Amino acid sequence: MTEITVSLAYERAGKGVPLILLHGYPLNRTIWKDVIPFLTDIADVIMPDLRGHGQSPNPEGEYSMETMAADVIALMDSLGIETAVIAGHSMGGYVTLALLKYHPERLIAAGMVASQAAADSPEKYLARMESIEEIKVSGPAAVTEGMLARLTRKEDILPELAGIISAATIWGLIGTLSAIAKREDALAWMHSIKIPLMVISGAEDLINPRERSADIVRSSPNAWWVEIPGSGHMPMMENPEATGLALRSLVATSVARQDK
Repeated sequence: MTEITVSLAYERAGKGVPLILLHGYPLNRTIWKDVIPFLTDIADVIMPDLRGHGQSPNPEGEYSMETMAADVIALMDSLGIETAVIAGHSMGGYVTLALLKYHPERLIAAGMVASQAAADSPEKYLARMESIEEIKVSGPAAVTEGMLARLTRKEDILPELAGIISAATIWGLIGTLSAIAKREDALAWMHSIKIPLMVISGAEDLINPRERSADIVRSSPNAWWVEIPGSGHMPMMENPEATGLALRSLVATSVARQDK
């Protein structure tokens, strides 16, 4: 089945290996801005707003990780990028997994940032469905209240995060949350990933505990783990230098592998 894609808004900076950074739910591309200075001399950094987020279209209805991945491929095609390093934060990590499964030839290395590979438990699935109903009634406020304190303990970035979430649209929130709830369990096939896979986690992450990162590393023979100190679920904002240097090493690893 041909995916009906949307044209993603994006920012671009630097020169070198294409590096596509995918944000989490319900955020946008601006979460990456502080890691950019550590990357632009070696990477052509592309930061899209995924469908339903930021300045990208937010079509009505359910989304899927496969469709969101197809949007990224369409962006790569429009920019003339054949292959790239792709790293995704939280929900962006789920999109990265869909890219690894359905478009593996387009990635030369991958990163999972504060993300996981397992599907939702039945209880978590039901909780997401309840959240969708709350969003229909209360809009983004239904997300902001319960999520902010779990994203980070650093009070200085809370206003920025609150502003990003409050600007989200109801259809974008509902469509994306449905895609997250119905995503596949990737742990069963991660052993087949042939490219370098970096797992980046925050040492104090309240949403994605460290055992989820350990599951990915155990499941994929080409995976390794970088834990970012002093960070929760938003390591690119909480400790941008350590996160930027980790992503830099992922790009360098992809270059070294290609040179062999």
